Amino acid sequence: MDIMTDYKPQLTITRRWAIMLTALILFLPDIKISAQAVLDIPGEETADIGLYIKDLKADTIVFSSHANENHVPASITKSLTSASAMTLLGEKFRFRTDVELRGKKSRGDSTFYGAIVIKASGDPTLDSRHFDNNGGFCDSIVAALTRLSIDSIVGTIQVEAKMPEQGQVETWEIEDTPWPYGAGIYGLNYKDNTMKVYPATGKSVPHSPNLEIVKSYGRGSSLSRGIGSSVLTVRGTKKKFRNSSWVVHTTMPDPASSLIHELTEKMEQAGIKINNKAIEYTSRRPIHLYTRLSPPLYETLRSLMERSDNMFAEGILRAFAPGETRQKAIERQLKLWQSRNIDTKYTNILDGSGLSRGDNFSPLFIGNILEWMSRSEYANDYISLYPRAGVNGTVKSFAKDTRFKGRLAIKSGSMNRVQCYAGYILDEQDAPTHVVVMMCNKFSCSRATLRKGLIDWLERYIPGGMDIIDDTEDILDE
Repeated sequence: MDIMTDYKPQLTITRRWAIMLTALILFLPDIKISAQAVLDIPGEETADIGLYIKDLKADTIVFSSHANENHVPASITKSLTSASAMTLLGEKFRFRTDVELRGKKSRGDSTFYGAIVIKASGDPTLDSRHFDNNGGFCDSIVAALTRLSIDSIVGTIQVEAKMPEQGQVETWEIEDTPWPYGAGIYGLNYKDNTMKVYPATGKSVPHSPNLEIVKSYGRGSSLSRGIGSSVLTVRGTKKKFRNSSWVVHTTMPDPASSLIHELTEKMEQAGIKINNKAIEYTSRRPIHLYTRLSPPLYETLRSLMERSDNMFAEGILRAFAPGETRQKAIERQLKLWQSRNIDTKYTNILDGSGLSRGDNFSPLFIGNILEWMSRSEYANDYISLYPRAGVNGTVKSFAKDTRFKGRLAIKSGSMNRVQCYAGYILDEQDAPTHVVVMMCNKFSCSRATLRKGLIDWLERYIPGGMDIIDDTEDILDE
């Protein structure tokens, strides 16, 4: 009897714990354990995975797992930047770069005394190789000088550009800064702010007057350059450094100086001398020489999204608050979405491109923005910015041999142990039927395995079914 008396309370406690555990499992289905095996990938239990699908026509959430949790978004941040631009800048927006003469030119004299002044506005597309008929900025200035019968300038070439915090974003990884995808944004940008460098000779194209090349001998090849530094360290073998044709592609430390150097050369080739020495001159009404407008906003955003251009994205972001800090531009962007009843409280945005690992937002946040855009006056233009899975852009190989080919308008974002996608499922008339957001951080399987898991997941939750061939993993490897 004593034994039974002591034992009954133990049974009661055990039952209570069982009931509490069952209740926890039933009423909290979105705890971390619920996300395990959703994608059925190795190491899924230690990864941070947020998934979200919304049926736009039914206005119902089809699937949501950890959709309220913040993740590193990488380049799907560009979806936010582009959506904001359509309202904050407007479809008629173009960057403007004006060139004028300040000083004096005596009547009958072919010499101008003063300065050529380039008034820059942060245009990231100036002489960009990604647009046809967008080159020849320096040639156009030379042609304008020739029309004015000027064959000599006593003075300098100056750049006026009001932009604080120029160059690479301080929160970017230092390993990214020397590579073309890590080009920073400046008040004046030129030729995508990238150049070719020939380490054996030190030659750079376009020429970078302040560039200092440090040779580091060793196996393999690598580049390093600090944020804001003009010192580029190139690592390579002695044999490579003896090869005058060896070329590396890197970022410009000072695009304005490269443009000034090239303009000076073009002028001299056309027989226009310039001594590049500052002089005092009486201020007169400036003489307009030339105006360069960027491509229309839609074309700039289309190029940005399809190629995932970080520098273009930073230029668009800074246009939200001209002449002010990056933080002011970000604040203006977030206020826009707050005014549209989208919660930004726990969203952390540090740049416009997503190259910063400090960027954090949730699948629900970007999903809500995509949904808002799909129901707005900007819907057709905005959705058409997205590359099509299996067809073009950075998702050309994603879902290539599935029913989603061409029907998944989606932006990808990737960096080390980060793979994200955000976009739309389209019907046969290219109308959006679903918003889809997939954010995967800290995964340990191969990227190809993860992508296959994501496509299998889409197959289960997007109506219609699809066929995946046996060598999917090779197909999905971008």
